[in-house]
Amino acid sequence: MSQERELARLEDFIGKLLEKFGALKEENARLSNELDEKIETINSLQEQLESNDIEKSEIGDRVSRIIEKIEDWEGNIGAGESEEIAPVNDPSRQGSLFQVAPDEVEGSE
Repeated sequence: MSQERELARLEDFIGKLLEKFGALKEENARLSNELDEKIETINSLQEQLESNDIEKSEIGDRVSRIIEKIEDWEGNIGAGESEEIAPVNDPSRQGSLFQVAPDEVEGSE
């Protein structure tokens, strides 16, 4: 009888071990899938970061060229090579947004 009880205990123990093994196997598969998804997300974010860095560099280069053009233009003005400002009523040129014609100033008083 004692062997019978020991055998039953051994069967229960092995059954529990197999259940735990199955649960651990499922958890391992789930965690492996989750890890694969995280790795894929990381790779995607790294690609996006590289793309953003390239775009940032291109924008920086464009801004630098614009600043150089403005500085060259300012240098040309300082050297006396500036053009005369066209009158406000000259349709061929764009006047300053903030220039006010003399007749407008007198009429507003």
